[in-house]
Amino acid sequence: QRQIQGYKFSINAKNRLMLFSDQNGEKNSMIPSQLNTLNVFNGSDAGSRIFFGQDNIDLEAAIEIFARFTGNLQSIIVVCQKSSTYLLFGNTPEDWKVPAMPVSSEIGCSAPLTMKASPIGFEFSPLNTKQVAIWLHSTGVYMYDPDNGLNLISNDIKDVFDQRKSNAINLSAIDESSAGWNIFNGDYFYHLLYPSGSATDCDKETIFDLRRQKWYTIDRTKASGTNKDLQVIAEVKDAKGVNYTYGAEDIGHVQRLNNGTDFDGNDIVANLRIADIAFEKGSTLLVTQPTFVQMPMVAKNSTSSNVICTHFVNQKTAGVDFTLEPAKTDELAIPSMKQGTNLDSGVFHSFAASLTTNDETTPFEPLFMSLKYITKPPKWIKSVD
Repeated sequence: QRQIQGYKFSINAKNRLMLFSDQNGEKNSMIPSQLNTLNVFNGSDAGSRIFFGQDNIDLEAAIEIFARFTGNLQSIIVVCQKSSTYLLFGNTPEDWKVPAMPVSSEIGCSAPLTMKASPIGFEFSPLNTKQVAIWLHSTGVYMYDPDNGLNLISNDIKDVFDQRKSNAINLSAIDESSAGWNIFNGDYFYHLLYPSGSATDCDKETIFDLRRQKWYTIDRTKASGTNKDLQVIAEVKDAKGVNYTYGAEDIGHVQRLNNGTDFDGNDIVANLRIADIAFEKGSTLLVTQPTFVQMPMVAKNSTSSNVICTHFVNQKTAGVDFTLEPAKTDELAIPSMKQGTNLDSGVFHSFAASLTTNDETTPFEPLFMSLKYITKPPKWIKSVD
């Protein structure tokens, strides 16, 4: 009888305990327990090794997802080494498709704690949703589903993986990254925590909104505040099945997310930045100047802070600031730029907006921005009498 010890990680899948990556033997192998057991690995229904790939290379992460094929619901195990991905189909050892199907010989999982299965289906088109697996590789965040295969979903945050950027993910410590689902108000958010620059602990938090399929970032530690960066995220449920999400810092504190009006004593600074736009029909031959700016938003009843807006032209790093007042009682706030504000002329225009609060449950809720502008002749055009 063979002694079982030294496996790298385990998952519960197909109603079995699966042990992956034997550190004292075949590192690219997995053994399953008997059905509905956690500690029985002998007998005809258990213990047979399944190998992923030909090389004796560590398996890093695995997750179970479900897919429907011709009316039948099937369990699929997604298994990754650092630079490869495999699939295990079938519901019982008798119908498991072995050897495991290779999906990629280039893309694997660089951070095991980032591999997560979506709580609900990812919407590829209206009424067409599929459960997916999401994880981090050194080249980006990847998503797998049986119909569409392996896809990169981090194009909108590709600067995170651009090693020419000072705030790019630290590849030397990428395995410290982690992720977790935050379920709140009917929305599903994949929180990715990772070390950037020269950091070796997670100091950045980037979130993928599963329903809207958009990315955004959270900075829980402002420049003058105490470090509140999360290292791991966990979901818990109460006796009635209500979801709560908690995050652990590296200073011994555990914080409940989606609760309160600040980041454990640090102000919440909500920012947005609009991409550069050439106002006049997208033409780069015309110079324009904004003369009026308006930003309807959900009114704020508690904060005395104003929205600080900044107007930039032609990708300059410095811009012109002006304020908008978000306070309003029992109606929509429609603040406008004050008369006398002189914004710069340029071909391309961008606006940033920021609101700092510690007394609003939802700090900043802009709806859209509207503006008026005038067109000016380019400097190289001279009037002729």
